[in-house]
Amino acid sequence: IKPEADPDVKARLAALVNRQNYEEKIEQGRKALKDGAWDKARDFFRKAKAIIPDKEADDLIRQTTYLEYVAKGKEALSRGDARGALGYFNIAKDRMETEEVKALIKQAEKQLNESS
Repeated sequence: IKPEADPDVKARLAALVNRQNYEEKIEQGRKALKDGAWDKARDFFRKAKAIIPDKEADDLIRQTTYLEYVAKGKEALSRGDARGALGYFNIAKDRMETEEVKALIKQAEKQLNESS
């Protein structure tokens, strides 16, 4: 029997190829995330999840959205748009409740109160 004809070997080879494809999509997503290409990163992570549905891909999708809205909130805050920043930070907080986003919400609320 040739190894590639054995169903167990065939299944293991398929699993290895899937794992490689998954890891490739995760790596591409991480690079896009590092570059701030939020939609592209999410797309790669979703493709990885379609190959192997697991918690890592879900966490990376959530983290991408979190980072996107934190960045948008910081940008809004720097323009003096405290209300907009607060909206973005609250969306980020819905994805991941971190000390960073809690502090940013307080900062936006303070700026909003000072401007009223």
